[in-house]
Amino acid sequence: MKHACLVAVLVAGCLPPVTEIKTGSTMAAADLPSDAASLVKFADDSYAKQTPSAVANALVALEKAAAAAGKDVEVQWRAARAAVWLAEDVGDQPVRAKWAERGIEFATLAIGLDQRRVEGHYYLAIAIGFLATTKKTGGTELVPKMYKAAQDALASDERYDSGGPLRLIGAVLAKVPVWPVSVGDPDEAVKYLRRAVLLFPLHPHNHLLYADALVADDKLADAEREYRYVLVIPPRSEWAHRLEGWRKEAEQGLRRIETKRRGKGTGDPF
Repeated sequence: MKHACLVAVLVAGCLPPVTEIKTGSTMAAADLPSDAASLVKFADDSYAKQTPSAVANALVALEKAAAAAGKDVEVQWRAARAAVWLAEDVGDQPVRAKWAERGIEFATLAIGLDQRRVEGHYYLAIAIGFLATTKKTGGTELVPKMYKAAQDALASDERYDSGGPLRLIGAVLAKVPVWPVSVGDPDEAVKYLRRAVLLFPLHPHNHLLYADALVADDKLADAEREYRYVLVIPPRSEWAHRLEGWRKEAEQGLRRIETKRRGKGTGDPF
């Protein structure tokens, strides 16, 4: 049963519509436009607001657009993006799992429509990652699937979402066990995340994950510099809603560094 739901998504796409999940949306599909182009525009405008209700509204619109437009990669990857946003935002694990499963479904459809594009691979990797966090057992078995999707995204466009594929690869390599248990490799993680920082130095998540990798690689002074940068970087509209959480993680990272410097740090740095 560990993979039953994931396999159902990949093979049959047999998941409940968004309206059957407690979404926080404020719009009903019947109240939205009927043509796909207007629905996509509404979804883009709603997603840009970066609030849970607005993103849930975007997903309602995109589901209606999918029904109106049929097979359209532009609709499917946007739906995957909205689903993983909602998965990240919610704290309830069963609800997070449902959003992650929705993201897997939409991303898989996007890949099937155009596997050369980055978006489907990128949001598939993120959705699998969120699904793994909800598993009491078997979550680590999803790591190879996530890593493969992240590699596909990287091969397509390393710059997408301000270095998002680089972040994904680097985070996996930094935080999972090393070979032969899993694919972890702190040295390689540092390389990928350093590149993300060099390409997009104003994105705090690049610095945060780079710092995590540096801690895993026992480069504490460099990690401290990166964590402190996260604490002072000014917000930007596209990720301002996540900045408080990233800063809390940076503060936790600084505490881990102090613990390691006092000689108490052993085992997994995360």
